Amino acid sequence: LHPLELIDQRLKEFVRLHHIDLVRTANYQKHKLKDIIYEKRLFNQLSSYHLAEVQHQAIDQITTIRKKQLKIFEDLTIFEQRILCHSLPKTFDDIPIVTYQNLFGNEANKIMQELKRRKLNDQLKNYELKLQDYEDLYQTEINIFESKVMQTSLNHQHIQADIFMTLLKCYLSHYTNRLIRQIRYKEACVHVQLVRKHHRHLLSKQQIVDVYPQIIVDVPKISLNRIQLDYLSKSGPNYIRSNQSSLHSYKHQEKHVQEEHKNIMNVITRYLIREHHIPLTATIIRELSQHLETSLHQQYTIPLSYLNIYRTRKEFKLMKSIQHRLKKGNYILRETDKSGIFHIGTSVDYEKKAEAYRQKTGAYIELDSNPLRSVFDKVILLLNDLRSKKYILSWQLDKMMPKRDTVQLAYLYFIPKPHKAGTPLRPIVSSMSMPMTGISKFLDKLIRPIFDKHARSTTIIDGVDLIHRLEAYTTNGYLKPKTYFCTFDITDLYTMLPQEESLDILIEFLVQHGYQKVQNIPIDIIRKLALIVIKENVFVYEKKFYRQ
Repeated sequence: LHPLELIDQRLKEFVRLHHIDLVRTANYQKHKLKDIIYEKRLFNQLSSYHLAEVQHQAIDQITTIRKKQLKIFEDLTIFEQRILCHSLPKTFDDIPIVTYQNLFGNEANKIMQELKRRKLNDQLKNYELKLQDYEDLYQTEINIFESKVMQTSLNHQHIQADIFMTLLKCYLSHYTNRLIRQIRYKEACVHVQLVRKHHRHLLSKQQIVDVYPQIIVDVPKISLNRIQLDYLSKSGPNYIRSNQSSLHSYKHQEKHVQEEHKNIMNVITRYLIREHHIPLTATIIRELSQHLETSLHQQYTIPLSYLNIYRTRKEFKLMKSIQHRLKKGNYILRETDKSGIFHIGTSVDYEKKAEAYRQKTGAYIELDSNPLRSVFDKVILLLNDLRSKKYILSWQLDKMMPKRDTVQLAYLYFIPKPHKAGTPLRPIVSSMSMPMTGISKFLDKLIRPIFDKHARSTTIIDGVDLIHRLEAYTTNGYLKPKTYFCTFDITDLYTMLPQEESLDILIEFLVQHGYQKVQNIPIDIIRKLALIVIKENVFVYEKKFYRQ
């Protein structure tokens, strides 16, 4: 766009947003006035009943309890907004970070963050307890009042207790909802103020430890500024980016639409042909293809608001600046092993730790050349041999057979484990397109159900499963005051497992549970298939080839 057209577009968007804000404010005031009028009407209807002074006082007491409860709710709502906007009360930052750094060194940030989180949990729990106390008191007062009204109704027939209580509850409900709407409106206003305050805070030089999961910077001095670090902390590995179409030309978008259309149609047509025997030339498939292409065009070319475009371009520019500084400083950005946040370390430190790991385990053998073709041929030879001897069926062969044009050599990379001393590295071999991937997936589907069937009672899947087991353990009376719980960690488990012995254990497990064949595949053939998966575990790392 021409600069003047761009300015005009932004001004129009600015006016539109202010118009929306003005309309929202006017609607709020209008509804607030309507609520007050309707509430007074309900109160006048209540007043038409000839209530005693003590009953008026009881109603006032009930509304006062509700009002106090909603004041606690308002405080909680604002407090939650403070947490959301990274703007905690000053009481949470009353201890300077320098004090903790002098006491605990590199662990200062972690200790302060944990301390703040505990204080936050205590504060939130305190709010919840107060809200529940007021709710219990409110319900108690309502029940007492209703009981007395019913008693009065028995003695004085002119008071229609049921109608009166329905009207009273309607009044109290409307009163409550009106106050909640006011709180929500105030919450929105406070949110805007806190966001602006947080932005100014990012530009300041004051060191504050946030309670949110933060990126771990494991370098002496980082060239990233606070805005860049905050973006990495906020975004994290699971961050969903805004619509990126404004960053690309129409030609690029059109190409992307065609690729998406092709991929989706390939999946759908294969399914329709396989499951419903619909020919590829059928009218319904052609119409589906046209509708899909139209829908994709609409999704990719739909006009975006100025705010979305601004946010997308701002984040893109910020991301590029982060990439530039990481590359210039020779830093490595990785997702951590357990916590799912980002970690920044130096490439020199990564290489030292990776080399130390290779030396310690001795699990990797360097190769002279790219082993991909050799491994591919071995897999093809084994599968064809098993099929020719009728050890596996045709459909099983198809499941395991690699495709020559899609196989790729696995690659090794390391992710940091900052929860352990010294931040060691965990090796990850990405082998999604290796020649043995089909065999590996096939064996998993073949053997896993057997393992789950016979070993489930002695296997703990995750933390939730552990809690359920402990509950059952306690219910059965096994948990005693002298019960000990022991945990252990196996260092470098995967790389240190003896390969032949692991396969022997697998076969022993199958034999022990009465399996000589699994889905008509003899267990010695299963061993051969598993052996090639383990033995031919080759990969590339830093332009060198290795075998594990």
